[in-house]
Amino acid sequence: MLFECKHYGVDLGKEPASQLYRYFSVAKARFGVLTDGVIYRFYSDIDEQNKMDARPFLEINMLDVDAILLDNTNRQPICRLYFNKAQKKIGLLNEQKVEDRVAIDSISDIFSHADRIKATVQRYEAARNATPGD
Repeated sequence: MLFECKHYGVDLGKEPASQLYRYFSVAKARFGVLTDGVIYRFYSDIDEQNKMDARPFLEINMLDVDAILLDNTNRQPICRLYFNKAQKKIGLLNEQKVEDRVAIDSISDIFSHADRIKATVQRYEAARNATPGD
């Protein structure tokens, strides 16, 4: 896993992402994270193997964490985060969008659930691609 850490408030747009893209192309990592310490953008090679996707598959703003949504729509929740209690949890969704709350000890434990999170995104993408007229 690669981490590209920038100073808080830096625009995480094209230039920082291109730097992570270059690192991704020469490393054997399957995940890359671009962050300013508050916003975390998670990248992988979902579209083309061994090539970092242009768009992150997950973005978390630690100042506004509750539900992680695809394309900012409540109809496409990717997961939910429960950090307001002593026991942190992540809510992972199955094919029927039924939530399974899983205890985690730290935020970095989210990575151990990457396959389920990616599967949720891929289901939404497949449904989007199957819908005529989009």
